[in-house]
Amino acid sequence: MSTHWPRSLAAPVAEVEGWLNRHGFWAVLVFGLIYYALYYDTGLQLTGEQGSNALLAARILEGKRPIADTFLGYNLMWFYPIAAIFKFTGTHWLAMRIYFLLLALITGLMGFCLVRRVTGQGWLAVLAAVFMILMPGMIFRNYMGFLAVLASVLLVRAYVLPAPSERRQIAWMAAAGGGLALCFLIRIEPGLLLGVIWLGLTVLFPLGERGRFVARLRTVALGTAAALAAFAAVHAPFVIHSYQRGFGPEFVGQYTAFIGLLRWELEQEIAGLQAKPPPENSAGSGGMESLKAAEDAGPGGDTGLGSRDGRQMRPSLSRTLGDVVGGRIYFLNLAIWFPPLMAGVLVLTGTVMLVAAMVRSDSSLKQRALVILVTTGCALTLFPQYFFFRPDAVHLGEFMVAFWPAMLCSGWMVWERRRMGRLPEIWAWTVAVLVTMQMVVSFNGLFGRAASGSIRSARGLDAEFRALNGVRSRVKAGELSDWEGLRDAVLAHSLPGENVVTFPYVPIVNVMCNRPSYQWMLYTDNATATPGFLEGAGKEILKFRPAVIVINDRAINRTEFSRFRNWAAPLYTLITENYMPVGSFFEDIRVYALPEKVEGGKDATK
Repeated sequence: MSTHWPRSLAAPVAEVEGWLNRHGFWAVLVFGLIYYALYYDTGLQLTGEQGSNALLAARILEGKRPIADTFLGYNLMWFYPIAAIFKFTGTHWLAMRIYFLLLALITGLMGFCLVRRVTGQGWLAVLAAVFMILMPGMIFRNYMGFLAVLASVLLVRAYVLPAPSERRQIAWMAAAGGGLALCFLIRIEPGLLLGVIWLGLTVLFPLGERGRFVARLRTVALGTAAALAAFAAVHAPFVIHSYQRGFGPEFVGQYTAFIGLLRWELEQEIAGLQAKPPPENSAGSGGMESLKAAEDAGPGGDTGLGSRDGRQMRPSLSRTLGDVVGGRIYFLNLAIWFPPLMAGVLVLTGTVMLVAAMVRSDSSLKQRALVILVTTGCALTLFPQYFFFRPDAVHLGEFMVAFWPAMLCSGWMVWERRRMGRLPEIWAWTVAVLVTMQMVVSFNGLFGRAASGSIRSARGLDAEFRALNGVRSRVKAGELSDWEGLRDAVLAHSLPGENVVTFPYVPIVNVMCNRPSYQWMLYTDNATATPGFLEGAGKEILKFRPAVIVINDRAINRTEFSRFRNWAAPLYTLITENYMPVGSFFEDIRVYALPEKVEGGKDATK
C-alpha cells in the first residue's frame, strides 16, 4: 500500500519509509530500552498493583494456594511470572518493576509488527509503537495492554490476513488459540470478550468469498480444531497443577463466576442502576454490635456499602463539552469521552464495509473491514473497565495502549479505500481528523500523568528511598521523610513474622517492611465491600491481633464518604479504641500499633 507525495519529496520520503520498514523494529527496541532506562528506578507508590503483586507472588512462593488461601482478583499468569522471578531474586520490588517495563516494551514491539503488517507503512508502525512505549499504562498493570495487543496480532494473522498456504493459516489459528488461552490465564474478563471476537471470526472466515466457501470452511474447521486443542493444551498444565495443589474447584469455578460478573455488570449498565449516594455519617460507636448493625443496612442502605460509587468519577459529558465551548479544555476529561465516539465511528465504518463485502463477495474489502473490527474490538475489551468501572487515567491509559495501533490500522484501511475511489471523501477525511484529534487529546490528557506510566512520572524524583525486599526508588525530596517515617514506624512496632494489615489498600507497606498479612483480600473500599466485611474484619483484628494497622484515609473514590473513617466508621472506631496512633504520613496515612508495642502503653501519646 502506498500514498502520493509531491515529486520533490517522493524520493526522500520513500528512502525514509524504506529504512523504517527494514529497521524500524530495531530502532523502536533501542528507543524503548533507552527510554525506560531513564526512569526504571522510580514509581514507588502507596497504592496500586505493585504492592499486591509482590505480596501475592510471595505468598504463592510460600506455599499458599491461589484463590483458596488468598484472593487474587486476576488469574494465575498475572502472578506466576513474578513468583518465578522472586524464586531467584527473593521478593524484590525493583526486579518486578524491570519485568513490567520489559513487558511494556514487548507490547510496543508487537504493536509495531501489527501496524507494519497490516498497513505496510513503516512510519505508521513506528508512530504506533512510540506512543505505546511513551505511555505504556500504569507500571505493574502492563498485562492489560499486552493481552489486548497480543490477541489483536494473533487474530488478525489467523483469521483476517491470508497466509501463503492452508497449513500456515491453520498454524496461525492454532497460535491464536494458544495466545487467547494465555489471555484468559492472565485475566478472565477481557479473555471472555476476546472469545466473542474469536467466535465471530470463525463464523465469518468462510463467508463472502465467491467460489471458495468449501475450501475456506475446511480450513477454518481444521484451524478451529487446532486452536481449541492449543487452548486446552495451554490450560491443561494449570488445571492439573491446581488440583494437585488443592485449589482445582476454585480455579475452574472462577471462569463461570466471571461470566456471571460480566452479565451482572451489563444488566446494571443497561438498567442504569446506581446506588443512591450515601449520607455523610459520623464515626458512631465502636464494638462488634455497631459493626453488625452497619452490615445489616446492606448494599445501598445507610452505609452505602457495595454501592457503585466508583462510577461517579466519570466527568459529566455536558460539562466537558461546555468547557470546550467556553475555551477551557481539560484534556483528561475530554480523553475519557473521546474513545466512545472514535470507536463508534470505526465500528460503524467496519460494519458497513463488511456488509458491502459480503454482498459483493469482495475479499479485499472484507479483509479491510475485519482489520478495523478486530483491532478495534480487541482494544474495546478493555473499554468497560475504564469507562464503566474506573473512568480514570490509570484505566484509560491501559485501554489506549491497545487503541493506538487499532486507530492507525483502521484509519489507514479507510484512507486507502478512499484513495481507491471506493469510499466518500468526506467520510475518509472525517475518520482521519477524528483519529488525529483522538491522538492529540489522549497524548495531552495522559502523558503528563504518572498513571500513564510515562517518564513524566519521574519529574522531581531526586531523593533515593530504600527499604526491605528490593525497594529502591527515587522519590520526591519533600516526601522522603514520609516514606522513611512510615517504614520506621512499622518496623519499630512489629517483629519479623508479625502481621501488619492495611485498610483499605496499602500492601506496599507489607513489601517494604517484609511483614506478612493475614488478609485474604487485600483491597476493599466502599464500592466493593461485600456484606459481612465490616463485621468479619473486626473479628479478624480481635482474633489475630496484628502488631500494626495502617489506614489510608484518602477519598479513594473521590467522594468524602469513600474515606475509610466514613464508610467503615464502626471498624475505624474499633481500631482506634484498641490500638494506639504511632505516626501520620502523607496527610492521609495513619499508623496504629498494639499498646504493648508502644513504649509506655496507653500513656505514650499523652
